[in-house]
Amino acid sequence: MVEGFVFRNFAIKLSFSNYFIFNKINFEKMQKLTKNICLYGPPGSGKTSVGKVLGKLLNMPTYDVDDDHLEAFWKTTVSKKLAELGDEGFVEAEAEATLSIVKDNTIISLSGSNPLHEKAMNHIRSQGLVVYLDVAKEEILNRLHKMKVCRIVGQATTTLSEILEYRRGIYEKFYDVRVLIGNDETVESIAERVVEILNKNQSYYSTRGDGLDKGYSFYDVLNMGLAKDQGLFLPHYIPFFKLNEWQRFLDYNFQETALRIIETFPIQPLNSQKLWEIIQEAYSTFTHEKILPLHKLNDSVFLMEEYYGPTASFKDLALQLFARMFQLANTNVTTCVLVATSGDTGSSVLASFNQKESKTPVIVLYPHNNVSPVQEAQMLVAEGKVAVVGVKADFDFCQSSVKKIFNDHEFRKGLKEQLDVDFTSANSINWGRLLPQITYSIFGYMELVREGVVKFGEKVDVCIPSGNFGNILGAFLAKRMGLPIEKLICASNENNILTDFLNTGVFSLNERHLLNTISPAIDILNPSNLERLLSLINPKDSNKVKQWYGVDLKEKQGFVIDEESRKIVQKEFYADFCTQPDVQKVIKQEFEQNRILLDPHTAVGKVVIDKYLKDKKNDRVVLLAGTAHYGKFPEAILAALGLAEEGSLKEKFTRLEGLNAKYPEFHRELRGVLEKEIIHKSVVDADYEAIKGKIAEVLKDLCKK
Repeated sequence: MVEGFVFRNFAIKLSFSNYFIFNKINFEKMQKLTKNICLYGPPGSGKTSVGKVLGKLLNMPTYDVDDDHLEAFWKTTVSKKLAELGDEGFVEAEAEATLSIVKDNTIISLSGSNPLHEKAMNHIRSQGLVVYLDVAKEEILNRLHKMKVCRIVGQATTTLSEILEYRRGIYEKFYDVRVLIGNDETVESIAERVVEILNKNQSYYSTRGDGLDKGYSFYDVLNMGLAKDQGLFLPHYIPFFKLNEWQRFLDYNFQETALRIIETFPIQPLNSQKLWEIIQEAYSTFTHEKILPLHKLNDSVFLMEEYYGPTASFKDLALQLFARMFQLANTNVTTCVLVATSGDTGSSVLASFNQKESKTPVIVLYPHNNVSPVQEAQMLVAEGKVAVVGVKADFDFCQSSVKKIFNDHEFRKGLKEQLDVDFTSANSINWGRLLPQITYSIFGYMELVREGVVKFGEKVDVCIPSGNFGNILGAFLAKRMGLPIEKLICASNENNILTDFLNTGVFSLNERHLLNTISPAIDILNPSNLERLLSLINPKDSNKVKQWYGVDLKEKQGFVIDEESRKIVQKEFYADFCTQPDVQKVIKQEFEQNRILLDPHTAVGKVVIDKYLKDKKNDRVVLLAGTAHYGKFPEAILAALGLAEEGSLKEKFTRLEGLNAKYPEFHRELRGVLEKEIIHKSVVDADYEAIKGKIAEVLKDLCKK
């Protein structure tokens, strides 16, 4: 549990409010800071000016390194000292002077060149919290031109633009908190933003109420997966960006976008430098340069291709990063990742945790004979400290069994005593799995702007084929953060419980039977993340969610949300579904007309978009989330094209490649599956006790590895 920030070897305790109403709040309500707040960033980023305003807001003294320390220490001006010593000599002299700074409970405005000396910066960091005022290079250049600054290290021999570009990587090394600053921000608004970010609640609560008062840390949430009251975790603080702050994202690639989004959420004790390291590691496994490229289907619809990871599924985008975050959080090497999959999650989890340094055992439950042969093959050949178990049931049974195990305290206690093992989840019920998904629609929107499809600030719609409701919830959160999204389009197949709920406010499992379709990853009747949505639109009102999920769904197999919640849902979402013939038709149509191959999940989205555009008659661009590479579903694709015939997977892959699709090219990772030996052969009946027995059995073997 946390009560504010925890940085390295000291704590800063702040109140739990998410936002301040400035000039009306009595800042004495804030618990006194016991360490310094050090503002740092490039020359012209406003460190001195912001420091003065921040000092008044927080009733703290201010200290400017350039004006209050260096010039007094040297008894001359900074510009004269730079001219006297030159660049290298100045940096060393500045570092020597900086090492003599000892302050307490002070706002310190650093110099732009302090970060050029690591020893000096480590001294500063040991005394307080380093806040990075991250201003766009063009804005800095404009300010410096107006200020006619002549005391910047390197300025005599290098252009200011080159200096700022060089230093950007250095500034990324030493900060604790980044404040992303939009163009034309006032000093006052920047200072207020600093206070808001310092004051953000770093803890998490359950949708059903656990943690509303004290909360759980980010690492607690990663390790637990599901809350003790069976609810799902959400952060107390959700960031919001103004439009001029969003504009900064136009300069970022996917990895940089992911860093700046994820670090803004409560992630302590994970720091931004370590986060950046694992982001780079995670996405080095992808086969496309852009990670998430954009492709035009027509003038109204643009495809976000989310399937260039190692298992050719959008799940890789989140799981490659989640696995690395989990390894950092899990100091107990006997925590087992237990996962239920409808197809793609299983193989993606197995690939994500198959790292040389990984000591985490992984067990995957999947509906036997109810996933595609390629999905099954990817799981059954997985190597490492993993086990794959087929269950003679549907995905909902597998998922409910996993949730049941999380709450089977006697079973878990027994395994803890015998094997010293406990469980967590890598399904999107785990917040760590969901958090990276917020990045997708943000990056997709910026790509639309960069390619000139929409003007910055113009709203778009986002369509996501939805099963467990995780990916579309990520888009919903991006919209809540201020991204210009108008409508979220939820696309379903014949298992259309989401369509019915979003259109009526009635969720009912009564008389519903899961249908096996050609889009198995969305063959789900009880989408977990719907609970998070209902919690978000009823902020901190856990009683409603507890009644709907803890009582009504359990006892009556359904619930009806209140009228106010229904109106919010219907304002935010458009929901529709399609049939398997609809999916086959659009696959064939896109291939014959455009030589583009859509997988049978992405095709669900395209069918629903066509209905939406016909119904709504608006001219907004629609971003369509591409779910998986078509090569994962050769039988469905060939059947839709009228080319179905018997043969091995290798032969079907060859036929798919022979189609010479214009887009996308065949995923190079898929053929490698055929060359591997099947390792996992366990299949159990749809019986909870049988599943528990099998898990206990395979866990004993995994713990020996």
